[in-house]
Amino acid sequence: GGRVVVPGFNDAHFHHMPNPDGVTAKLPMPPGAVVPEPTWDEVLAGLSAAVKQARKGQWIFASVGQTVVNDPRATRDPIDKIAPENPVLVTSWFGHGHLFNTAAMRRVGIGEEEPDPMGGRFGRFAGTQRVTGMVYEYAAWPAFRSLQASCTDGEIIRSLKQLAGEAAQFGITSIQNMTYLQPKRYLELLRRAEFPLRM
Repeated sequence: GGRVVVPGFNDAHFHHMPNPDGVTAKLPMPPGAVVPEPTWDEVLAGLSAAVKQARKGQWIFASVGQTVVNDPRATRDPIDKIAPENPVLVTSWFGHGHLFNTAAMRRVGIGEEEPDPMGGRFGRFAGTQRVTGMVYEYAAWPAFRSLQASCTDGEIIRSLKQLAGEAAQFGITSIQNMTYLQPKRYLELLRRAEFPLRM
């Protein structure tokens, strides 16, 4: 019928990261861009707008690229001023640097002077051991485990259904997933979501 037929694709490196209920900041995407690469000023503007939509205590999320992760101004202090009563998590699409504000740090168990774990590190304010909110590599893993463990079953099932729909649009039929969730719980939620791909 003039349509293309391909074999099912396998995504061999995936991190399914469901989030608890929250508001996602709208950040500019340049024409033709395939990944978000906002500036720090654009992130702060987007977070300011998101705070107006969020309930007190509700999570606020944003996704950025290396421009923000490498910007020395990107710390929790300016976000705390914008969102003092909301946990904020700014993730990077490439996965190797993320920023938590103070409320988010408390929710996921990052201390003010949290020691660096093996294989990871925390950004520090100059001349102190005080964490800036920026986390790199394995320093993020316990935080993401805590964040995703706080999701309800319904939130995770909704996220799995969204993932299945997006994967199917690209012809992906199997995924090797490195989840932060407890495996027994995750497998049960895959079953309840009637996940149609091989995971």
